[in-house]
Amino acid sequence: MQWHSQNPRVSGTLAHPSDSEAWKHLDNTYKDFASEPRFVRLGLCTDGFSAHGKFVRQYSCWPVIVTPYNLPPWLCMKNPFMFLSLLIPGPKNPKGNLDVYMQPLIDELKSLWDVGTMTYDVSTKQNFKLRAAFGMLSGWTTSGKMACPYCMDKHRFFWLDNGSKVSWFDSHCHQLWEQVKEIPKSIDPKIHSTKSKKVKTGWHKQSIFWELPYWKDLLIRHNLDVMHIEKNFFDQLIHTIMNVKDTAVDTDKARLDVQRYCKRRSLEPIESDDGSLIFPKAPYTLDKAQRRVLCEWIKDLKFPDGYASDFGRCVDLQACKIHGMKSHDCHVFMERLLPVAMRELLPNNVWKAVTEINQVFRDLCSYTIKVDDVTRLEKNIPEILCKLEKIFPPAFFNSMEHLPVHLPHEVKVGGPVQYRWMYPFERFLNHLKKKIGNKARVEGSICKAYLDFVIESSETDEVIRALAMGSSRQVKTWRQFDINGFKFHIFYYGKHKATMNYGVGVISEEEIDYFGILEEVIELVYLGTINVFKTVLFKCNWMDSVNGMNIHEQYRLVDVNHSKKYPAYDPFFLAHQVYQVYFTSYPSLKKDKSQWWAVFKTKARSSVDAPFDESIFQVDIVETPTLCSSDDDDGVMYEDMDEMEEDDSGGEEEEQHEEDEWDDTISESEKETMCLSYLFDI
Repeated sequence: MQWHSQNPRVSGTLAHPSDSEAWKHLDNTYKDFASEPRFVRLGLCTDGFSAHGKFVRQYSCWPVIVTPYNLPPWLCMKNPFMFLSLLIPGPKNPKGNLDVYMQPLIDELKSLWDVGTMTYDVSTKQNFKLRAAFGMLSGWTTSGKMACPYCMDKHRFFWLDNGSKVSWFDSHCHQLWEQVKEIPKSIDPKIHSTKSKKVKTGWHKQSIFWELPYWKDLLIRHNLDVMHIEKNFFDQLIHTIMNVKDTAVDTDKARLDVQRYCKRRSLEPIESDDGSLIFPKAPYTLDKAQRRVLCEWIKDLKFPDGYASDFGRCVDLQACKIHGMKSHDCHVFMERLLPVAMRELLPNNVWKAVTEINQVFRDLCSYTIKVDDVTRLEKNIPEILCKLEKIFPPAFFNSMEHLPVHLPHEVKVGGPVQYRWMYPFERFLNHLKKKIGNKARVEGSICKAYLDFVIESSETDEVIRALAMGSSRQVKTWRQFDINGFKFHIFYYGKHKATMNYGVGVISEEEIDYFGILEEVIELVYLGTINVFKTVLFKCNWMDSVNGMNIHEQYRLVDVNHSKKYPAYDPFFLAHQVYQVYFTSYPSLKKDKSQWWAVFKTKARSSVDAPFDESIFQVDIVETPTLCSSDDDDGVMYEDMDEMEEDDSGGEEEEQHEEDEWDDTISESEKETMCLSYLFDI
């Protein structure tokens, strides 16, 4: 809990909420609170979900989740540190009455700030009075005409006469307490009067959180959710490019608005001899042949296990469209695949604008980001949106295309988006939702599931280790292998699967990336007097990264020529030295692109790019079960079953590593010992 005051910080880099301006501002404003690093900084999230699915009666249940931000990055926002503080019952959405249910929580928060509570510190073995501060919620309406909590009444939206909708086309802080202090609260009877509903402002109530003494001094109260903004932006973009019926904005009415507001001659309707209007094809839309090529490419995509779901389920080849993509699917496509997917299909000026917005979201979602880069993003986003405004019609730009303008400011003020977006909370809610056994008693089932989850997460497992001297001549091979958070398959085993887990990469001493295909996983076994040790080697077929690799100068897109192989014979690497990549071809009508693959690096599951200091732990660290080699190799690390249940991959999940070969010279007792060493911890 004291990590935020002791961690090795990198100057000018945002890697944790404690690096943000909001954290430092609260420290400077309330120095007595900042003087004790054990005092807790809290974040809150609430969201409703239906326990019965889409096709039965509606039931909206609203859990309120509190999580501490004092924790280091590898623990912060994880399930064991999310606490279900309230459970607002259904079946209806509480809407404006949410604050009524929040009153007990607010009373406790005020008590934690003013008085504190006696707490035992296990590191010092002493009691101390714990205090807590909280932030990040607001009563601003994030839909309709005043959907931006930053622009508020200084907005520049306008009404499209033909499209009959609000447009934020060409729409590139105040003292909030002065604006909300006269607005009634949810618990006031007058909030339901007709007069209060006619107030021309985005504030529909005074949030109950203004009762907290420090609330007016916070730099950030309402977080723009990057997860939903990115998904809505991507949906609008991809449906317009693919000209999907009923969802694309390139309609006849939108073209009439283009004629009125933009004066683009190439898109204006042409009147035919019979008086009807003919609308030219827009350069930002794909024709049927291009849509089919793109859909076939998406259907054939393969990813490592746990990286993304099966995109093929979202493809309709007959209608040449994609549908039903989840938020994380849109996240992967928007930040990784979009430039590759559109490179050969869109005109160069359109592709560049689309790629630049892809780079913006990718930079914003970095686990660590430099302050200088955030400043650059603040400057570049309005320019990039202007480029999009020169291409797409005004109907394309709703509030979700405007809100990215403010995202760099929130990163600078609040820290990396991973600590403020909805993904970890959605996973937490999904974990609880799957435990609902009695749908007639939703709240009771959730409470029981939450208590069971807390009990299970507090358990620790015995560490399995093996020590040995010398090496044995026996060799064992594996078709699939887990290490460093990656799940690898050898090529012949994984080439027919729906996922791609055989792409590997390694960084040489000259800091050159080499990419290849995993062919074999070989385990060298070392036998001691009692225990067994092992070292794992990867045999790979490497591609030529000197003469067969291209890197785009502006957007840093990496291509490799899979037909050119690394000339020297150096196929073996230690398993812990290799990271995972995946390859994909280009959806192109040109044959010269068939030899080139786009390369994407993957990130190990549950890993965070931040300095790691083991000395901050207040208790001894308990390792996850693993087998280690005599030279302290990382060995095979297996994920526990709870993490596998949360895996949203559309591919096949294997519960055990399958063995291809076993030397007959090993005794039955040794085989039994080695088999037990590789069991999953369930």
